Amino acid sequence: MIGPSGRRFRPNRSLTWTPAAAVELHDDSHFGVGSEAFFGAIEGRGFEISHFGETTYCRRPG
Repeated sequence: MIGPSGRRFRPNRSLTWTPAAAVELHDDSHFGVGSEAFFGAIEGRGFEISHFGETTYCRRPG
C-alpha cells in the first residue's frame, strides 16, 4: 500500500463481503507501515493468505 491507500484497509463493512484481494504492501514509505494496516484489517475475517513476488493474495475459501 502506498500513501493514503493504507488507510482504506481498516475494519469496515466492505471487508465483510470482499471475496478476494491482491495487494502490493510497502513498509518502507514515509506514510507508514502498510502491512500492519492491511493485516490488522483482515485479521479474523477468514482469509487465506499467499504471496507471489511482491504481491500478497488474500481469498476466502469456498
